[in-house]
Amino acid sequence: MKLNLLTVTSLLCGLFLLGSCAKDEPQGNTKKEQSVAGGPLVSIDLNMDVAVAEFNEPEAKAQEGRAFTSPQTPVTVKEGAKEELDDNLDPISGKQQKILSLLRDKFIENNQTIDVVMHFECGTKMANVVTKMSYDNSIGRYRHGLVGDRNINVPQEILIEMGTTKTAKVTIYTGGSSYDAGSERFTVDPVMKEVNLSSLASTPINIPVLYVSTGTELKVENGKLVPALPSVDKLKPQGSLLLVTFRNNMDQDVTFDGITAVSNNYFGPNDQSKKTFLKVKGSKNTATELMTEAPKYTSNYSTAVHGGKDFTYFAKDFSTPQFSIAKGGARSDKAVVFWGIKGDAAAVSSPAANGLGDNGYLVNPSTGLIHVYAQNAQIGGQAITYPNYSVAPIGGAHFSPESGKAYTLNCEFYTQPRQALGYLDKGYLYKDGTWKHHDVDAGGQTNDPKYYNSPTLRNVPLVSSAEASEVLAGNVTTSKGKMYVPNQAWLNLMSLLYPIEFSEASGVSRFKDFTNHFAKGASGYDYRAYIYKELLPYKSVNDDTSEFSEGEFICADYARKDQGAANEAVGYAYRHLYIAPRTATGAQPRSKYQTLVRCLTRSKVVDSSPYVTSIVMESVYLGKYFVGTLVTTPLYVERNATKPFTYLQESSLFGVGAEPTRSMVTRILINANEVRGVFKYDKYLKPYSEVKTFDTVDGIKLLHWGTVPGQWEYEAMQIGNNETRLKKLIEEVNKVSRAPILNRFYGYNSFKGGIYYSRNEGRAGDDVRGLFSDNTYQPMRAYSTTYQGDDGKKPQQGL
Repeated sequence: MKLNLLTVTSLLCGLFLLGSCAKDEPQGNTKKEQSVAGGPLVSIDLNMDVAVAEFNEPEAKAQEGRAFTSPQTPVTVKEGAKEELDDNLDPISGKQQKILSLLRDKFIENNQTIDVVMHFECGTKMANVVTKMSYDNSIGRYRHGLVGDRNINVPQEILIEMGTTKTAKVTIYTGGSSYDAGSERFTVDPVMKEVNLSSLASTPINIPVLYVSTGTELKVENGKLVPALPSVDKLKPQGSLLLVTFRNNMDQDVTFDGITAVSNNYFGPNDQSKKTFLKVKGSKNTATELMTEAPKYTSNYSTAVHGGKDFTYFAKDFSTPQFSIAKGGARSDKAVVFWGIKGDAAAVSSPAANGLGDNGYLVNPSTGLIHVYAQNAQIGGQAITYPNYSVAPIGGAHFSPESGKAYTLNCEFYTQPRQALGYLDKGYLYKDGTWKHHDVDAGGQTNDPKYYNSPTLRNVPLVSSAEASEVLAGNVTTSKGKMYVPNQAWLNLMSLLYPIEFSEASGVSRFKDFTNHFAKGASGYDYRAYIYKELLPYKSVNDDTSEFSEGEFICADYARKDQGAANEAVGYAYRHLYIAPRTATGAQPRSKYQTLVRCLTRSKVVDSSPYVTSIVMESVYLGKYFVGTLVTTPLYVERNATKPFTYLQESSLFGVGAEPTRSMVTRILINANEVRGVFKYDKYLKPYSEVKTFDTVDGIKLLHWGTVPGQWEYEAMQIGNNETRLKKLIEEVNKVSRAPILNRFYGYNSFKGGIYYSRNEGRAGDDVRGLFSDNTYQPMRAYSTTYQGDDGKKPQQGL
């Protein structure tokens, strides 16, 4: 989600009109005060005024030596000039954004006098002076001091250092929750306020916003301090405000207890009473610094390289649990207000300047982001499964907050489109007189691929090209619905279009070394990745009748680098699918189909070469508000200060009973046995009753029927039950002039990936007719317009 933003009006937004102050040697109405670190103080008349924008009543805090009253900023809400954004990040006509606003008149009414800290600095000499400013109705601004007493105590050494030729820079600080003169720092208590928008519009809340002026250069002239140059000096807010709103576009009312936010670029809010500090440069601090005690967590797995490594979370529950938000899409009256400070993550920018890899399809992992998760979201007293709001945020955006601005994040409960993988047959379609389904059942074993590569499970009924043509023509309907042959989009979803390179291949490779794109932690791995744009299937409505659509999405496939290819070695890969292509500005529009798929396999070494066995696919719905890089972004958050985040690389994310597995979709691709002797014994287009008696060999290429126009499998299916034409096609694919891509199969060339194809190279004895004839019988993993269910494997956890 893109955040609409509003500039926060400066607390003190006028000129510092600095009048006559002091001579070279203090004279007139001056007196020596007590000694301090900066030397004796001199009380000097200071005629200074400043305009004020918007505040509220103060909160007194005990200070060292005197009471410092921290003025609080009154915040209200109003209709903004900008409109809310749709999923394409375009304005929604007539739907105005709610924005936070500050109240100038209310501040003045409640704060006729405010306390400020003036920081004087000249050369190596500096001092922080606590003083007052009072509102002067005659000029409509705050003036330094009180009526009848405009003096300020300035260390004498500052004036001596200035002499008649040097200037001193004066910076003014105010706001926050309190100021401690002993440590020379302001404190801000965590700001996480539950509000009702309707009452907030008329009754503001107090926020302890910090303010710092841009600074004014003063010089000594005729015994007084005056501005060295005519310039405008304003007090500017530090940190930023965030308004989080809610709406419910599901078809039933939703209840939830509160929210948990996750960010790598917004720190300060927390439920552990950790404070934020503005340290003012002086005798106690070597530099002015805005920092926070709010917890930061760095992944032990993979992090960004340039900023944005640390994440934080902040949880806010409502005053009454199970707050109900009505269906229908109207904005809820309930909202939450936060104040925080920016981290070190980068702002999103154009794909050319802010990309992961060499094509700019994904944002750099160092880009700032925020996710908001619903706490204990329910419908009818039951946890919501679709979406699983434990892993699917209700709000999210690229986030790079600027001091002095207020942001609004509009969160949404919405209906999840079913995962396309759930429409894929759980088993294999075949014809034995009538069309039937062959179940994939490991007999209660785990998700470990080795349990799906037994001789029994590899004995998958095969389908001839003529039978496949019936499915392609849309003429096959079973008890599970109407069945279809996987096309280009579906083959991509199944990883059969561009096979995953589970281990590194020599020579030309689609997967690139991403070692330099991620910083590896103590428990982490280096990665290779392939980031590309390709078709994927989707349904925009959850029914069992409508046809699938296809769209071009960004896909990111990651494989652990250096994972072994020895026999029985486990191959881990992770796919980030259905990412919306970035806009010209670099922002990522929302994609309600976005998923994470973990792919598991084991190597099988044959004749010294490694091949895949079965592939277990475990798909977790991320939803339309997930932004960020899969490898570095927390995927599951718990309110646990010791370990709040679960990352991609942790098997517990996919474990039995783990919260993220609620609604997880699983499927298994079997490396089915292959038949032999079709060309030699002229056994084309035979029924299954005969095919099951053919000689077979162990499958090592994970072959599956697929249909991409122009390629040989599509051509074979188009021929149907015409043996003469099929044999003619076999002769065609055997020609030396045949383009290799037209002779490709949909499977895995090896454990190292690679598109599997074969062609006649024109060498003596070269002949591929036998291979292609044998592969006119393949397993048919069909999909349907009818949802087949989530669980395509036994749920026990093994890897």
